[in-house]
Amino acid sequence: MANELISVLLPNYNGSAHLKETIESVLCQTYENLELIVIDDGSTDSSPQIIRSMREKDGRVRPVFLDKNRHICYALNRGLKEAKGRFIARIDCGDQFYPDKLALQMEYLLQHPECGACFTLVDLIDGKGTVINEKEKIVYQRYQQPNRTQTQWLYYFIHCGNCLAHPSVVFPKSIIDRVGPYDMAMMQGEDFDLWMRIALEAPLHIIEKPLLACLWDTGNPDKISDEAKDSNMTRFFNIRVEAVEKLFDHITDQQLIRFFQQEFRNSGSSSPLELECEKGFLLLNCFQDCPYFHYLGFKRLARVVNQPGGVELLEDKFGFSLHDLYALNMEHMYFDSVAFNDQAQKNQELASLKRQLEDQARQRQHEAALRTNENALLQNTIIAKNHELAAIRESTSWRVTAPIRKLRSRSQERRPVIYFVPSSDYGNLGDHKIMMEIRHFFRCYFPKFEVREISCRHYEEKRQELLCQVQNGDILAAPGGGSIGDVYLPYGEKYMRDMIQCFPNNQIIIFPQSLFYTKSELGEAERKNTAAIFDSHPDLTLALRDQNAYQEAKKMFRRTKLMLIPDIVLFSDPYLTKAPRSETGLLMIRSDGETSHPQGWNQELEEICGKYAKKIISTDTQKNYFIDLENRETEVNAVLEQISASKFLVTDRLHGMIFAAITSTPCVAFDNVYGKVFAQYQWIRDLPYLEIAESPEQLSDKLDRVLKAQTPVYTRKPLEDKYSELANAFRV
Repeated sequence: MANELISVLLPNYNGSAHLKETIESVLCQTYENLELIVIDDGSTDSSPQIIRSMREKDGRVRPVFLDKNRHICYALNRGLKEAKGRFIARIDCGDQFYPDKLALQMEYLLQHPECGACFTLVDLIDGKGTVINEKEKIVYQRYQQPNRTQTQWLYYFIHCGNCLAHPSVVFPKSIIDRVGPYDMAMMQGEDFDLWMRIALEAPLHIIEKPLLACLWDTGNPDKISDEAKDSNMTRFFNIRVEAVEKLFDHITDQQLIRFFQQEFRNSGSSSPLELECEKGFLLLNCFQDCPYFHYLGFKRLARVVNQPGGVELLEDKFGFSLHDLYALNMEHMYFDSVAFNDQAQKNQELASLKRQLEDQARQRQHEAALRTNENALLQNTIIAKNHELAAIRESTSWRVTAPIRKLRSRSQERRPVIYFVPSSDYGNLGDHKIMMEIRHFFRCYFPKFEVREISCRHYEEKRQELLCQVQNGDILAAPGGGSIGDVYLPYGEKYMRDMIQCFPNNQIIIFPQSLFYTKSELGEAERKNTAAIFDSHPDLTLALRDQNAYQEAKKMFRRTKLMLIPDIVLFSDPYLTKAPRSETGLLMIRSDGETSHPQGWNQELEEICGKYAKKIISTDTQKNYFIDLENRETEVNAVLEQISASKFLVTDRLHGMIFAAITSTPCVAFDNVYGKVFAQYQWIRDLPYLEIAESPEQLSDKLDRVLKAQTPVYTRKPLEDKYSELANAFRV
């Protein structure tokens, strides 16, 4: 191994309780050619004395004493200036290197000079040095990450935030010359910002074994990096947003195309204005769990529409109008006074409610004491009345009037309720059409059922209310779609899991689903979690919407009842329009993680489709805004009307193909990354105006076929037996 010097940076502020142990863990490394630069950031405890003492024992300790506390980024950047080594390592006060940490990381970095930063896994310890991985399982799991490509890391950082332990890193000092030092404006999250900048320039690597003990002592108020404190959470979240915005401010056009083209709404985007549009749409999707930060994308798109030709570009190339832009303002995009006052009011209401409940509890205790005496008196009366009741029930008149009492009882019964958790309120129109057809399904089979929806956005706030409302005999259900798997875990499956665990005594039915877990450590872990939770419920039925998912489910589940049922949107009545078909062709191609197609693919398809229509329009069933229940039908019918009035549709969206089926629109469909489109096609393969294609080379032949084929009015009759089977699963 080449004996390169490593500069280890240790910023410290009042960390005397653990400082000595941290320094010793660095000096005891099997890799000995290092300097430990301890930057004391104006400590007022005994830290300076400890640092000087350690310097006397080992000359590799280099103290840097700052005259006042300016926090971590200032200290780290001073350390970078002082560093003599070709490589930089980091450690925080309270953390401890395992003996071979630096040796293993240097071995990898010297063998892979292209690597921009090398990390390790970590163990969590408390202030006494005890490993607390199980106690702090959520935090521990966050740091147990697999290796990813540069593209995958950037996607993860943008959508999920940081997951790499800062004190575990070693990076070549030259990478700082390329991306710049720590951002001085950041008191937290400085590492997250740096990792994104490095990932744009070079690969990241994790040595998949714990080589660092990381202090995670939430009881220690002086620990700088403690994200668990409420006072730091808001700042950390704001910094995450700032870091993502800064990334898109500085990314070059070449980097944007290289790393994000597969999520472009228009894969052929290349001009500066087109790429600015793509940045806007990417930013709209970065924080789907928090609409307050949609303003990042809104700002960029607002700049586009004020550029010459910007409005027309968005309409023609992206299917995004000024009305769509205005709709983004329907959500609170800033934590403004309205939202703040609303939150303050809710806090006051909560405090008032708490006081009321405490008063009621005291009153009930008093009443309970009084009733104890009353109960003793009533008990004797009850015994006497039971004797009288027994005599009445044995009488002839009681037996004769039994049918009348039964009818009266039925008329007074509570209407049965089915709760759907979680229903869609995000921008996927396919999922909204699923809920429309579920309601249609119940009107046909169970007209007496009352259907109540709890949307994804409102699940957390409605959860307690739901626990109180659901009664024995009510049924809980999850809508169909593609929610089971690790791809969309934060948005759908986590709510299904919670529902299954909260209601063990109610029947639960999950409408027809796809099922897909990635071949990764995370995917396998989530697959096992789902299987265990689903199988724990004594009365759970899961409908799978294609044969692939059904066969996979049979391997995955042991107790869960399984059914093979077509996508519920195929339960639809035919969608008929009086408008004649135009000479416009529609192109509906994914730009998210489910696409299975190479770069430049959209442009090739558009050129082929252009031979069959006077105009080609790119459209989508995915909108960049939330859609409430009252607007659901209008939004869905708008896209159905667009498809119905077009000459043909080319798509790789499952519900794009199904929408073509129910509107009798000629359609050629490509598959998605895990095969759900082709698998669903097997249910409707007899429709003459639908074809599937495996590559662009087949598109012309397939378009010739569907455009010459008859387009009979859609009917669900061939699938009726399957939907009846689903209806029979409900115990009513």
